[in-house]
Amino acid sequence: MYILNWFKKNLSHLFAIVGIFATIYFAIFHIPDWVNEFKNERIINVNDDLIKTIQELVYNSAEIDSTDIVNLISAKELRYKIKYPYTPNELLLQAQERFLDYNYLPLNVRKNLVEKIDSLRIAFPEYDQTFQKEESDFNYSSLLSIIFAFLGIVISLFGAYSTVLKAKSERQIEISELVRTAVDFENLVVKIIEGFGYKTYRETHSAFAPDLIVDSPKGKVAVEIKYSASKLSSDVVNSVRSVAVKYSGRLLLITNAHLSHEADQQIQIHEMSEDFPIDIIQASDKVKLIKKIEDYFKGD
Repeated sequence: MYILNWFKKNLSHLFAIVGIFATIYFAIFHIPDWVNEFKNERIINVNDDLIKTIQELVYNSAEIDSTDIVNLISAKELRYKIKYPYTPNELLLQAQERFLDYNYLPLNVRKNLVEKIDSLRIAFPEYDQTFQKEESDFNYSSLLSIIFAFLGIVISLFGAYSTVLKAKSERQIEISELVRTAVDFENLVVKIIEGFGYKTYRETHSAFAPDLIVDSPKGKVAVEIKYSASKLSSDVVNSVRSVAVKYSGRLLLITNAHLSHEADQQIQIHEMSEDFPIDIIQASDKVKLIKKIEDYFKGD
């Protein structure tokens, strides 16, 4: 009974030790590191090409369906002689995530692009890839080596699969929460401005149109609303500067986040080189937002 209890208590440690030795053995004698690195690098490049192709198609409102996505994947597999590890649905999810990282695009544009891909994902039938096992030419010297190799593969794959599933799930939740929070922040700002009785409208004909235009005592003021989980980067500020230059008028940046040092430098450069300033309201609290927005539009 004592031995059985000890075995149960230390089972995870035993598996860890067996897995370590089996993985080392299998890796040294059968799968050189450089082969895996070359294969993984090829998959990463193919995955990046597929994401960029899908983004280009969606951004230009091209007509695509599930057959087109599957054909794109199959063509890459044939060309590079690989087995693509992601399902089409996971590929589309990565394209959505990449769009969200393009901070130089206005939030409403990125949201629209994400929704376009969402409509494609919803209509996409479940597509399970079948992975063909390569014919093994391994010639093990003994039954013990077979057992160690098998245990190492099973343990490694189980751990990797669990980690990947957890990481994907956490990343999807993180992206969804970030989008939801950014949209809520934008809606809050719009609600506050309209609550003071100012007329607002949007221009959707240009990719560099501001998020909002406000008719106020200051005249027409373009408003850019930027939410960030960290300090506002210089890339985001550069996109705001592009909107300001295109709009050629007064622009107000409303954000929940402080500016990074590089972003602050971009604002200073803009003020020295452009005729129209970029005013900034920074507040994450609703009460402070209301107060600062009220003071801004009522002030000189």
